[in-house]
Amino acid sequence: MIFNTLYYWGTPAKLLHWLGAAMILFLYFDGLLIRYVPAATPAADEGKIYVHAAVGVTLGLLMLGRYLWRIINKIPMLPAKTPNWEKKMAAVAHIGLYVATAIAIVAGWLLAGTKTPAMQVELFGFIPIPTVAITADKATIATLRLVHELAGHLLIVMVVLHIFAALWHHFIQRDSVLKRMWLRGQNQQRQRQRQR
Repeated sequence: MIFNTLYYWGTPAKLLHWLGAAMILFLYFDGLLIRYVPAATPAADEGKIYVHAAVGVTLGLLMLGRYLWRIINKIPMLPAKTPNWEKKMAAVAHIGLYVATAIAIVAGWLLAGTKTPAMQVELFGFIPIPTVAITADKATIATLRLVHELAGHLLIVMVVLHIFAALWHHFIQRDSVLKRMWLRGQNQQRQRQRQR
């Protein structure tokens, strides 16, 4: 199924969700390696940063696609028994995930522009994405790095909360919230019955 329904996520939404999750986790732990595990040579260090930037730009495009897909699609309803406060928390959490991701990506892109010469970032590793050469002092670079890192830490906290909420729905509430995001298709009729 391509498009979402009131009860079910379509295949594109599922793929965007799981690819985004995998990239976010990769970028977070890769960022920790860049920050705390020095490379053997400056060239190796630049290589690690290049891969990080390429995956980050790819995540940015994927998140933009996911956001646009959400605009043109229905968003499946939460189970009928879900209290209003939980629905509001879910909406705020999703906005927070998008905002933290955007801040981390933009700050990282700006950091690429502070290199001399400005670092060439490539989408999927071969489509050049222009960077703006920024003449920045050490304080500005440190601020951009701090924003990038804090957004990454905030994002990973929100991802952990998101995982906790999904597991809570699955094991405690015993509803379909987690199952309908699995990549394997679910029978829509069963999904409707679980919503009741």
